[in-house]
Amino acid sequence: MKKTLSIILLATAVVLLAGIIFLAADIITQKKKPAERSVSESNTSAAIHLQETAAQAEGNTAQDEKTVSGTQNTASEATPEVTPEQTAEASGTGDAQTASKAEPAASQAETVAAADPDQTDDGVLYAATTVNIRSEPNTESTVLGQLSSGAKVVKTGESDDWTQFEYNGSTAYVKTEFLTADHPTLKTDWNLSELSTESVNFGYSSANRDERNVPTDWEYYDQLWGQFAVKWIGDTSKNVIYLTMDEGFPNENTITILQTLKEKGVHITFFLTKNFVDGKPDLVQQMIDDGHQLGNHTCTHPDMTSLSVEDQTSQIMNLHDIINNQFGYEMKYFRFPMGIFSSETLGLVNNLGYETVFWSYAYGDYDTENQPPVDESLQKALDALHPGAIYLLHADSDTNMTMLGDFIDGARERGFEFGELAFLE
Repeated sequence: MKKTLSIILLATAVVLLAGIIFLAADIITQKKKPAERSVSESNTSAAIHLQETAAQAEGNTAQDEKTVSGTQNTASEATPEVTPEQTAEASGTGDAQTASKAEPAASQAETVAAADPDQTDDGVLYAATTVNIRSEPNTESTVLGQLSSGAKVVKTGESDDWTQFEYNGSTAYVKTEFLTADHPTLKTDWNLSELSTESVNFGYSSANRDERNVPTDWEYYDQLWGQFAVKWIGDTSKNVIYLTMDEGFPNENTITILQTLKEKGVHITFFLTKNFVDGKPDLVQQMIDDGHQLGNHTCTHPDMTSLSVEDQTSQIMNLHDIINNQFGYEMKYFRFPMGIFSSETLGLVNNLGYETVFWSYAYGDYDTENQPPVDESLQKALDALHPGAIYLLHADSDTNMTMLGDFIDGARERGFEFGELAFLE
């Protein structure tokens, strides 16, 4: 009897102990769930941000189904599940931005240690990292914008440890410690095997703009890929805009476009494919003779992220060599077909001696069989004006050819002038 009772008591104790262990495990699991859910929601939010941005931006040329090779390009809709952290204050100053990067943090310029700004004779300085622009020489004042790594400023004065310069027609300040007199140099030794191959479709949301009409989405891209030499946008400190045109196919519109540009005294950057170069070598020579810049848009306009590193290299360097050997011109700007890129492709472009150029304005001008109305397109382009705007237009568009002169005049009437891209600035 006593033996039976002992067995019953032992069994009861085992059951109670098991229940306690199960209950404790459940409590621990419940406590963990909110944190796990938070991470998941954060990642999803980042992916949705880029997807919505690309979908809303009319200028996202990933929608363009035309390719030089005649086959339709399709892009992965995957976007990096990385949410940038809020801008952090460096050393408590609040003026050097740090962010969670998709890759190990590094400056676009190899030289990031601030040199003595007083050593520069002409007042020209460069941002050694992404840094806030302030309305007054203190960290409590209004943030007017940001200088991206390598951006150029012209010093007009100083106040304690702040450098004064002109920004969009007004006096502004940045912390002197984040400026350098050394011109940024291109980093060309990226270890591509360490870089992500995940495809990203570039594009801005038309809704995300500041009070000067500058798209703010570029800051998001810069936080994730600012360590590479990339122009997401031009110099926003003054009313200068940069006109670029993509030349995917041989066309006659470029003749009229070059005439208009010469009449208006405007120099732009033409991004060429091999197809255009082979079909219109005389126009390529005229572009050079007229003082325009030439950029590399690959041989056959592929989705670069779908290719091996070797094939990507061929797409860029075969065209580079053709232009160099045939015209004696050294290209240094690259534009991704359809705006599709990855960390790996950005690193490769830099390793090959190029700086990537994206855009802050583009629209549905690429379908030559379905051209948008001229008046509507002209107004849309003028409404998008902002300091540092980089316009992407397709030269084979009849609409662009027709409205170009009026666009140049309209931009100037609104106080803007046309500038030329500067390497690593």
